[in-house]
Amino acid sequence: IRRLRVPVTVLAGSNRSTVYGGAERIARVVPHARVETLPDTTHFFPMERPDRVRQVLAEALAQS
Repeated sequence: IRRLRVPVTVLAGSNRSTVYGGAERIARVVPHARVETLPDTTHFFPMERPDRVRQVLAEALAQS
């Protein structure tokens, strides 16, 4: 992951996320990565916060 030279966007749920603990590590290891933890969500955050997920995806795609 340290060798990534492409845009990186990571979304994680704040409760029982599959990225639990990994989001902070990714932010440290890949300084250019965009890492966001969605408050009060689980690993089902795409269903819990589809508005935010859609917005982040649109922003990431617009930058590529």
